[in-house]
Amino acid sequence: MAIIGYVRVSSKTQNIESQINALKTKYPQIQKIYQDVQSGVKQRPELEALLDFVREDDQVIVLSLDRLARSLLDLLNIVQILRNKNVTLVSITEPNFGSDTPGEVLNLHIFAAVAQYQRTLLLARQKDGILLAKERGLYKGRRKTSTPTNFDLCYQKYKDRVNRYTFKQFLFDTRLKRYTLTRMIKEKQQQQQQQQQENN
Repeated sequence: MAIIGYVRVSSKTQNIESQINALKTKYPQIQKIYQDVQSGVKQRPELEALLDFVREDDQVIVLSLDRLARSLLDLLNIVQILRNKNVTLVSITEPNFGSDTPGEVLNLHIFAAVAQYQRTLLLARQKDGILLAKERGLYKGRRKTSTPTNFDLCYQKYKDRVNRYTFKQFLFDTRLKRYTLTRMIKEKQQQQQQQQQENN
């Protein structure tokens, strides 16, 4: 029997170590912990790897059900996959959670529904806070990524295909994320087009 952990955070700025420490403290014999760090993507490769890895009589440990699944339907699907493999799911913060008897299945629905409600409520409060900050002129939005000092040089090399300079090399040299670099290239192209129109 293997004891496997799973932790998830929704962005790279969140601390995943607190979840890992909680799992190791409660289950010091835990053998492996799968970790998903999401940033604008829906895929959870580590969860998929966990579901593929676990075998009969294994235990999967999570800090809470909302760290395992995004919705009630998602949770039920995951639980069903684990049940089909005869794998036990344990939630540290929901100790009475289970999925074997009718009563446990009912508790599962209640726990998941409450977790989803709390998450929805939090998002609604965040949205209200942003709207209020905008009305007061205090909200500045997300911090914009600063332009690297070598961006113009790399952009010119990329534009002119100097020595077959590729997008991948552009990424490496500027240390930007793919979507950020793509946005900056488009902005640069728009600026150049606008300048050409003004000169004409």
